[in-house]
Amino acid sequence: MTELIINPLLAYSQHDLAPQSLGGPFPCPIVWDMRRPTEYVHYIGSGQPLTFADLAQLATQPLRESLEITCGFFPGDWPIKITRPAGITVTDVLEAICASMLRRISHAEWNALSEREQGRIKKEFDARWQAADDGGECRQNGVLRKDCLLQHTLFGGLSVYPGMQDKLILSVRRAR
Repeated sequence: MTELIINPLLAYSQHDLAPQSLGGPFPCPIVWDMRRPTEYVHYIGSGQPLTFADLAQLATQPLRESLEITCGFFPGDWPIKITRPAGITVTDVLEAICASMLRRISHAEWNALSEREQGRIKKEFDARWQAADDGGECRQNGVLRKDCLLQHTLFGGLSVYPGMQDKLILSVRRAR
């Protein structure tokens, strides 16, 4: 089987890809606060948004029709599943992660958290709904997965799950 290669726009690197003066470290060439929509994804340094050509690139070589993304930082088992018969693109990956962050956590997931975790997540949730233009509606929608990211809100890149060619690991990093 051919080794899966992740598109450089999405790939995690153990090396810092930008000078420290930019506020790094940056383990991938794009910056994205995953609490925000994908139109806020931009290149490090220039701040330029990704182009349509960038977004249309295949996410992997060889192309994959389905992928699963996991993240060890998430407090629950929240696999992000992507399917696209023509081949998964950079856009597909970013949109799937974004959609996953907007899902409400279940009562069972909330109850599985420690009191300390619940308290920290509640602070994030309260700050989000209180800052929202539609605070009441936002509050009624409940705690979302993005609230559980706490300070680890930045996309840190993807790497291939060892021994599995259709499963990727999402790295996250702290916002400065």
